[in-house]
Amino acid sequence: MGRDRFLGIVLAVFGVAAGIAATQLAAQSPEWVLFVSLTIAGLCFVAGLAIAMWPTGISKDDFSARMTMTTERKSIFDQSTNVGDNNSGTVAPVYNNVVNQAPPPEIEWISDDNRQIGNRYSFKSLFRVVAPYPAATLKLEVHGRGIRDLQVIPQSAGMHQFGHSGQRDTFSFTTIQNAFGSYVVQFTSDDTNPELKYDF
Repeated sequence: MGRDRFLGIVLAVFGVAAGIAATQLAAQSPEWVLFVSLTIAGLCFVAGLAIAMWPTGISKDDFSARMTMTTERKSIFDQSTNVGDNNSGTVAPVYNNVVNQAPPPEIEWISDDNRQIGNRYSFKSLFRVVAPYPAATLKLEVHGRGIRDLQVIPQSAGMHQFGHSGQRDTFSFTTIQNAFGSYVVQFTSDDTNPELKYDF
């Protein structure tokens, strides 16, 4: 029981006792004394009941805990963001978690075998895709005059899938899906130094 509640009960009991005492002395006292005594007794009783029944206050520890919770919730809500033209979506709280991302894939050129065959030139290169996981898409382009017979031949076991391929006036191209391991790229050209480009 808290101190405030205890004082309220004492005050209410005092009010009741004062009221009883005032009625006992009513015959021996003037009317105005009885009126004042009963008024004071009634006020004491009502005030005592109010204090006794009033909710207890928040302790210092409880107040600190509630303030901490409020601050944490505010911090979380501040990180929420509405997205979309009509604010139709909400991004959940984003915390400063460090995510280790895999390095981007690269190509390691291993060997070349270039030869002249009549008036044309044959090019053959062995390369390896360097990546911890298969690259989603690898596009190869060969630029030069008279690019023909572009082929990419996998050098490792497993299923290999090729995507969009084609030939234009000044270049040929092909696409490898989920590229991994080693490949040989070969083609012929009228140029002595065609340009081979790649992009993941």
